[in-house]
Amino acid sequence: MEEYIINNKKFRLNIFDKLDSKSAYLIGYLAGDGIFSRRTHKKLAKMTISSNDKKTIEWISENFCPDSTFRSILPINKTRNIVSKNLSYILPLSSKFSPVFEKYGILGIKSDRRCVNISKSLFKYYLRGLIDSDGHFSSGRRKDRNRVWFQLGITHTSLPLLTFVQKFLHEELGTSSFITSRKTENCMDLRMSSKESVLKLINWLTEDNLSPFHKQYQVDKILSLVHS
Repeated sequence: MEEYIINNKKFRLNIFDKLDSKSAYLIGYLAGDGIFSRRTHKKLAKMTISSNDKKTIEWISENFCPDSTFRSILPINKTRNIVSKNLSYILPLSSKFSPVFEKYGILGIKSDRRCVNISKSLFKYYLRGLIDSDGHFSSGRRKDRNRVWFQLGITHTSLPLLTFVQKFLHEELGTSSFITSRKTENCMDLRMSSKESVLKLINWLTEDNLSPFHKQYQVDKILSLVHS
């Protein structure tokens, strides 16, 4: 953690160059939920985080920019003119992070983001962040056949990013998945519905706790069905 002067105020920032488990998680999370602000003649390009998961925002702030404050808002769906009932938390990240975010392929609009310079040993932490921001695990029991089903879904607008994730998991874990485009939205879904593949992925993702994984409660539901 180093100290910087920004707008005549002192801020502590953890501006990293090489990744560890925590910063790999941050890059993965921003690949999904990072809001990009373009460069202007006065300001550098920068990223902001918006999430309805307060503990995620608190963790990122504590580990990377403890002197930056986040604010809460009630988001408005302008298309439907609906005000959300759930608070969203917004954390601006200093433009001093911009070079490192660019190095890892996320300093841009969402459809242009790529997974680059992430080592195999740190990819699980990157994927934890991506799933926490843009993914989910779901499960249930089919009453008509008395059997359980499991699924992983990751939604994104960058096909190269989803393809990279799919290829990595297939080559390293032997999992099977598929990518589909939505007809009414400009985004794609990576889905994994083989029980064997989902459980193999869960075991790999959760074999240590060196970074957050706030979708653990969804994983726990799947594991409870396995042992029921």
